[in-house]
Parts: sequence; C-alpha cells; structure tokens
Amino acid sequence: MTELSWDARTRRETDPEIRELQEKINYDFDFEAVVNAVFALLEKKTPFREYRLSVVGRDLKKRPLIPSAPAPKKGKARSCPLLSFPLALTNDEIRYTLDVYTFESPQFGRAEAGFFDECRKLLLQAVNKDYHERDHLTGLYNRQGVSPRLERALERAKEGNAPLAVLIFDLDHFKEVNDTYGHPVGDLVLQDFGGLLADVFGGPLVGRWGGEEFIVVLPGADLDRARAAAEDARGKTEKVKVWVDKSAGKFVSPKCSVGVALFPDHGADAETLIHFADLALYEAKKAGRNRVEVYPLDAPDVRLTKLKETVDAGVVKPLRDLENECVVQSLRERGLVPELPLALALSDPRFVVLDGSTNTVKVYDASARKFTVEFGGRGEAVHELEGPVDVAAAKDGRVFVVDSPAHAVKVFDGAGKSLGFIGGRDADGAPIFGYVKGTFNEPVAASLDGEGRLLVVERMNRRVQRFTPAGEFDGLEVPLDAADVAPPYQPDPRDVAADGDGNIYVLDAGNSVIQKFDGDGAFVKTIGGPGPAGDAGRFKGVTSLAVDRYGKLAGRLKAVGVAAPEVVVTAEAGDVNRLQFFDADGTYLGLVDFARLTDKLGRSVRPGRLAVSAMGAIFLVDQENADVLQLSFAGEGY
Repeated sequence: MTELSWDARTRRETDPEIRELQEKINYDFDFEAVVNAVFALLEKKTPFREYRLSVVGRDLKKRPLIPSAPAPKKGKARSCPLLSFPLALTNDEIRYTLDVYTFESPQFGRAEAGFFDECRKLLLQAVNKDYHERDHLTGLYNRQGVSPRLERALERAKEGNAPLAVLIFDLDHFKEVNDTYGHPVGDLVLQDFGGLLADVFGGPLVGRWGGEEFIVVLPGADLDRARAAAEDARGKTEKVKVWVDKSAGKFVSPKCSVGVALFPDHGADAETLIHFADLALYEAKKAGRNRVEVYPLDAPDVRLTKLKETVDAGVVKPLRDLENECVVQSLRERGLVPELPLALALSDPRFVVLDGSTNTVKVYDASARKFTVEFGGRGEAVHELEGPVDVAAAKDGRVFVVDSPAHAVKVFDGAGKSLGFIGGRDADGAPIFGYVKGTFNEPVAASLDGEGRLLVVERMNRRVQRFTPAGEFDGLEVPLDAADVAPPYQPDPRDVAADGDGNIYVLDAGNSVIQKFDGDGAFVKTIGGPGPAGDAGRFKGVTSLAVDRYGKLAGRLKAVGVAAPEVVVTAEAGDVNRLQFFDADGTYLGLVDFARLTDKLGRSVRPGRLAVSAMGAIFLVDQENADVLQLSFAGEGY
C-alpha cells in the first residue's frame, strides 16, 4: 500500500477529497451520500474494508443503518466487527457507531490511521446533522427526515422505471393505553413498535410520521410484496409484549392498522402517495382495525373529486392576484438579517429574529436603527438554546423562545437576560418533557394573544396550551384530536396565532387546514383544506400562518380592493410558493404567488415563518435565500 505523506494539522486544508466532503456536509447535505462517500474514501486510502454505520435505538439495540459494499469473503463471514467506534453527538449521547469488519492487512501506519480519524470526524458532523432529523423518542426519522428521503426514492424509482410502496402504520386504540396505564407505558409501546419496524424493514426509509403514526417506504415493492411486508409487520406487532407489571403478569400487546399506496399506480409525487395511503389506513380502521388495506388501484380520489365539485359550484372563489398590489423589500439588503433566519417576531419598535446558524436571538431597535441585543447560543443551560424553532415578543420587551429539544419555552427580558423557562420541571428544576397540562412534548411554535397571554403548540401532544403573561399555565388546553374537531385525520400542528377577539387559529399541516377555536377553547370551524396547487382557498405544503391582530393589514388591503375586518395569512412552500389571505370566517380573499414575482425580484422565494406588524406589514422568512422579506400593500413601503 502506498505510504501517505501527511501532516495531521493540515490534512483538512491539503486533501481535496476531504475538503470536497466537508463542503457537501456544509452546503449540499445528503446523509446517505456523505456516508457512502466516506466509505469510498476509506476503501481507497486505508487498509480497512467493509464498514457499517449503525444506529443505537432507545432500546439499546444496534441496528445497521448504512452498510458499505461487502468485501470479498475469505472463509466464514464475520457477524461481529473487528473495530467499533462510537460517534458521540454534541449532547454526548451515543446514537451511532462506525463498525469495521475486515482488514486488507493488519499493518497500517500513522498516515492511514490519521486519515481514518479525519473520516471519522466527517462522520461525526454528518450524524449530528442527521440526528436533528430523528424522533428523539423512537430514534427513527421524523417527518422532516423521511420526507426528503421519500422524494429521493421516488426520483430513483422514476429514473429506473421501478415500483415503490408507501406504508402508513397506526397503532390501534393507542389513546386507551395512555389513559389506562399512563404516558410512560405509551412511550414504551411507541419505542418497541418503532424498533420492530426498524428490525423488519431496516434502512433509512422508516420513520415516525407523528403521534402513533409511522411511515415505511419500500423501493422496488409491487402490490404483492408491499401487502406481504405490511402483513408481516402487522402480525409481528401482535406478538410484542410491553410489560406494565411483570410480577403481576400485566402487559400491553399492541395492534396496528396499515394503509398502502403504490407508485406509479396511485400517483407520482410524495404528497399524493401519502394521501392515498392515509385513505387506505382510514378504510382499515373503519373495517375493524388490526388489518392491512391497499388503496384500490381503480378508485377515484374522493376528496379531490369533492374539492373539484366545490370549485365548479363557485363555493371557492376564483383567484384574486395581489402580487402587483404590494411592494416587496429584502431586509438582508438593509442589513437587518443574520446568517440563517429561522423565525421572527415583531413588537414595535423592535424586530426580533432567530439566527439558526448560531442559535442566537438578535433584536433590532428601529428607533436606534441598529441591533441592540443578542442572546442565547448553543448549549443546554437555561440561558442557552439547544434547538430553537420560534420566537414571540411581548410589549414589555420580553422574548419567548421555543426551544424544542429542551421541551421548554425560554424567557428573556429586553436586555437579553434569562428569566427562566415555561414548561415542566423535574425535582432539580430542569426542563422535562411531558403530557400533563403545563408541560411540553416537542413544542414547535408560540404566539401572544391580545391580552399578552402565551399560546404554545406541540406536535407530539397535538394541542395548544395557554399561559398567563407571568408564565403560569392558565388552565386552557386545546386538543386538536378531540372528537368535535374536523377533519378526523391525525393532526400535525405547526403554528398558532390569535386575533383581536381572543380566537385561536392553529395550523394543522397534516390535514392542510387551519382549525379555529374561540377564547375558551371550543372548536369553531375549519378553514381551507388539501387541494391541487392551482386551487385558491386550498393548501398544498402549508408552513406558517399569521393573524392581523391589530386590524391594520385589513385597512391596507381595503385600499387595494379587498374588504375584510380581520385577515388571516398563510404561507405555502414546495410545489407552490405563495401567501393566501382569508377573513376570520374562512372566506378566501386573495393570494400573492411568488412564482409570478420571480422576474421582478430576480430570484425565487420559499416562504417560511410569518408575522404581521402593528402597521399592517407582512414579514416573511425566505428559506431559499436566507432572507426576510417585507410585503407592504397600498403602494408603498413602511
């Protein structure tokens, strides 16, 4: 083997292949591609052969995640690795290992060992990025982790003219498990079921879609293989025992229902396939549960058919284009945007923005015309931020930061000093996740109502909770999966806002709707619904919402011919990139389609978080360009 001339302190700068991989991790991250590229480099420049990246589940079982190409075998294949390197996360947890199964030669020098260490460091960066796309309870990919992998699997299926199946699993009567034995037992059921799916299907295309719903993608699977695989997993689920009290012989034996959809039979895009798999799952539930249903190959899409009927009947109003009625300005060009804006909040004269590159919050004071406060930073302390996803700002200067991995909303005063946190506490006063009222399990968004009360929405608990201006839980809990809330599919809440009358609006991305509740938490109505990209008043890929709480945006829109006392704004990203406007009763008012503004702006726009100022301006995070846009109606900026 060729001896490498190498200085450990300069390898990253001098080796072009290491540098290229570093750039892929930083700017064009594809986890599987990066891992396979590292394996290829190790094959090329070290005597090690046959690698495997494994993931360690919450049940402490090590499951193969990505293997390298097998080396030629000499004798019996090894079941145990010769070397196993733990890959620690930034929180010091061991969730991945790099395993080496074969040596081409047991002799290797300092250069090869050093190069191996550099590759291991690249894998450390990759798995830390990958872990942010994983559900922290089961260790499987979450919705954000599964979605791009499904898209890539679909692209490969189209290129190879191969079939693909999408399976949606749902645990039957799971709420009864939580109500009877408590949420800790429910968590064990979710962990064991997730582990079972990982064992049955393996690979990266298994994920927790939300709540007790899981998704499996099977590239190359036709109808017979998909049905057989689903039945195999369903049958094995019945044999699982989750012990409640082993000495008394009490255990939970979960059951599941499965819905199956197929490419190309049911559609050519991920959203359509998931939609059909959900419909098949609904049929499995309706037919008695604990069964597998495949969506009929010749059945029409009932929901889209009904939607077309409502559009044809004039119930949904025709498009009203508002692109030419607004002025769009880039805040980055005005020096008001950090490196990676994730979310923003407005409390005149302050503009608060969350910087995802450093996990810091930066406050711009319009009267001083400069950033005056910065706080946060990466870490697990109360004054630091583990994984912030949203911010809200109060009139008295306080800033509320939704720190999702910490299961808390962290509170800071106007000078950036930590005031503690809102949410559950353990005996030592540290943040904990939970299901009881006043605690959080994956909070994802927060907003203030007109009385200064804090609204927090959680994905895993599928609810909104309200807290007093002092940060105490005020008793209001709004469950999105209550019996009287329509539609009945699994909710996936992503955002929350309140209007001037105290009504609460919750964005349910799983059903592509806005659920409206009154100030007492009673369900009022559903706004929007899923639909094709061209349909106004319907959603595809909805990401955020904001409410014109002060009524000023309504006044601005009235000046351009759109009359409404209050306005609800939604953002969509993906196949469509637009804002839609509704009144408080859910009547569609119009839209801003960024695809029609591409030439004018000189770039495309991918909408993220939204906010509406007291002056009626709309502020929008542009995810594609790491920018914040200000949209001003009535012909001028303000």
